[in-house]
Amino acid sequence: MLMRTSKEYRQTAWSAIKPVLPIMLLIFLVASLPQLIFMFIQTAFGLMPPMDTDLLLSDPDAFVAAYSAFMSSSKGITYSLLNLLFTLMTIPLSLGTIGAAQHILRGEDVLVRHSLAYIPYTFRAIWLQICTTFYAFWPMLLAYVVAIPVLLTVSSPDIMLLTAILFFIAVIATLVFAIMRLYLMAASDYLLACNPNTSVSEIMRTSRTIMKGNRMNFFLLELSFIGWNLLIAVLDSAVLAMAGYTLANVCSMLLSLFLGVYMTTAKAAFVNDLTAAAPSDNASGKMTE
Repeated sequence: MLMRTSKEYRQTAWSAIKPVLPIMLLIFLVASLPQLIFMFIQTAFGLMPPMDTDLLLSDPDAFVAAYSAFMSSSKGITYSLLNLLFTLMTIPLSLGTIGAAQHILRGEDVLVRHSLAYIPYTFRAIWLQICTTFYAFWPMLLAYVVAIPVLLTVSSPDIMLLTAILFFIAVIATLVFAIMRLYLMAASDYLLACNPNTSVSEIMRTSRTIMKGNRMNFFLLELSFIGWNLLIAVLDSAVLAMAGYTLANVCSMLLSLFLGVYMTTAKAAFVNDLTAAAPSDNASGKMTE
């Protein structure tokens, strides 16, 4: 099947979004609530890790020491646990945004309650994230497991330098490899949203199959939104300069919600084309109610 261009996917997404933009923004806002609540807790209880850029630039060692001291303190541990908790809470809600995008692409009605449609599949959604991350990054983890003990035990400076160089090369190589494998899994969330009863292994297998030969097209689709990202950055900076930090944060959130709706719908249209070209029982279906 001849894939459409990035521009055509953006046009398809915009045509689907326009009639229901307020509802879609609300759905994406619901998906953002865990992180917004986490930000509020951070501010209210002083759980912000050190983020002094001046110190980082002037004295990196002091910055690292301050950051390490915070992370090892009770506040740092609380911060890490809450961050993990609210991140996990976001996963099924994010799946709801994908499901809503698939809904409107089919010309079906979408409601704010659809943002909660995948909560019964929370554990499957989390397990999918764990599996796809491990699938992509296990070579890098292996490089760390092999290299770090060597670096800690070798006493010869020459061997240590050689090991460090080889380790650096291995990290770069495995990072490139990981990115390529992540793009093989790029359709996995969309497939799960289509049919949440499908097993994680089947979703990963289907994503790997349909994304082969289409990773560059998917990357170019994501890249085509760079203009929007730059525009948001410029507007945020302008609002920050003219109206202050609080209003800039609000502006950033609203613009990011819009871009999230736009990008997710365009990518959902892309994956829809792939599944239409390679139909299977586990790669098709409708959003759960």
